[in-house]
Amino acid sequence: MIKSCVDYLTEKRTKSIWEQPVDQMLSKFNDCISLNEAYKNAYHNVCDTSEAQNGTYAKFNFSETQIFGDFDEFTARLRGLTFILQNIQAFSSIKDLPIEGRIAWARNYYLRLSQPMSLFWNQVPALRDSKDAYKATARYNHLGEALVAYEILVYRNWKSHLKHCIQGTNAPLLALVRQNDRVYELVNLDPDIRTLFREVACMDRFGCPIPNIAREIYLRSRFLKTRRDKLQYMISHVNAVFKRINPDLEKLLAVRLYKFYRLYYRGFYEHDWYSSLVDQWIKEVEEELDSLEHLLNQAQDLLETHINEVIERISHYILIELPEPTDIQEADQALISDCDITYSGQILNQRTRSVGRISTLYRSPWKSSAWDVYDLVRVIHRRTLQGATEIQLMSQSVEEAANRYINMLAGDFYQHVQRFEQRGKSYREFDDQDEKDEPHSAAHNDDTDKLTDAGGHYSLLDNRTASSLHRPTEVRIPFTTTHGASEEERRQKLTAKIYATIDEQLRNFGQRTVDAVIKAVRTSLEEVWRHFGMREASGLLKDVPVGQKVNAGQCRLLMIESAS
Repeated sequence: MIKSCVDYLTEKRTKSIWEQPVDQMLSKFNDCISLNEAYKNAYHNVCDTSEAQNGTYAKFNFSETQIFGDFDEFTARLRGLTFILQNIQAFSSIKDLPIEGRIAWARNYYLRLSQPMSLFWNQVPALRDSKDAYKATARYNHLGEALVAYEILVYRNWKSHLKHCIQGTNAPLLALVRQNDRVYELVNLDPDIRTLFREVACMDRFGCPIPNIAREIYLRSRFLKTRRDKLQYMISHVNAVFKRINPDLEKLLAVRLYKFYRLYYRGFYEHDWYSSLVDQWIKEVEEELDSLEHLLNQAQDLLETHINEVIERISHYILIELPEPTDIQEADQALISDCDITYSGQILNQRTRSVGRISTLYRSPWKSSAWDVYDLVRVIHRRTLQGATEIQLMSQSVEEAANRYINMLAGDFYQHVQRFEQRGKSYREFDDQDEKDEPHSAAHNDDTDKLTDAGGHYSLLDNRTASSLHRPTEVRIPFTTTHGASEEERRQKLTAKIYATIDEQLRNFGQRTVDAVIKAVRTSLEEVWRHFGMREASGLLKDVPVGQKVNAGQCRLLMIESAS
């Protein structure tokens, strides 16, 4: 098995593991390690099955170290190689040394060669004129020339690369990057420019001449880094705010978001790194973001405090409150006095013979909690009326809060529609005035008469359509740059979508309120049923005539008069 794994790793000993791609070798190492684990698991399963069947462990009483020792050692080496290859893959960028690293390497290498050579030259002067000394000196000089030439070549390449790096400062501030079917907004600062700042400092420390163009950009390094940090903070702020905007809020905030995008996207095509208006633009974007975040906070507070909490109170509202019975032992030990009599047989026999009821004396099993059925009906009636009034007030509060919530989010949309209507009205008035002042030619009148005689209708819509061809296209709608009829059509579609979203939000709040009321009524009915399903309420229920309406207020009044 080890030989087969070696052939698998080296492709039958034709390629070394260091000549193959790192990802491919890591996959092969994992396959070999998995093979060893599967081999062990199969051995243990066979041992357990044999022991369960025969009751003895004699057939597989072998040393696992003797069986798996070599394979375990082989897989341990594979794990070590896996660790090495993973580090090579993780730090593969180190092999591409920067400019200052290459120059530092060349100088350190030359220094390591010059130290023993100078020691040999100074300590053993007798060997200077020997043949071997000439050969060593020639090799040293040749290698020194190669290192110096390498340093000069690297420096020249760095100087030629400067112009290409500096061109990155003319790029826009922001850029869009698509990754995993998602679009990300990034700060468009070339990484080579950030590397250049460090290279200039190192070159100056090495004593290399610094070109003026590199020195100028190095002096602006603090300025560019500060601007980059501001942009990164702005992007993080934008992402944090827009994570709070769901699709429904996005439709309600369409006009507001359009204004923000129109300002924000200037960083993608208008401003570069040396633009003098960048700080003012960042300040405007931050102010717009703060305003949008403040609006979202207000809407969230209104939603949670005045809508969700009120709906929650409606769903937990108790329409009926009935007395809770005491403990059964306390009820058995309680004294039954005359004031605890729920129904009096004498009173009911005198006043309710016409009803045909057969009443018996019933006493409450616990003190101070005895209600007769008429008291129950009256209390429930009074309590439900009061509860219905309170629920109605709370539902009206939810409706008002929902309207404020919608108006708060769609305020810019309403203003946009109002401005558009006012502008369209001014256009129509201007066109009507032109029609009054414009002299009508005879040919035009003849054509009009012909249309009228033919049964056609010369409507004002035709005049407006004709005159609209000469209007300036000043009106712009969110998320569109079209003109003319297409602009009008898209504006109408967007307006219809926003109005539909507003109606959907209001219906959603109304449906939630109705569900909360239904839940409150259901909970109250279940509470009544829980009380009447108790053993103590069985005597109360048997005195109620089935299928017959009872006026609780009148019967209670008769009982009070009889008692007096």
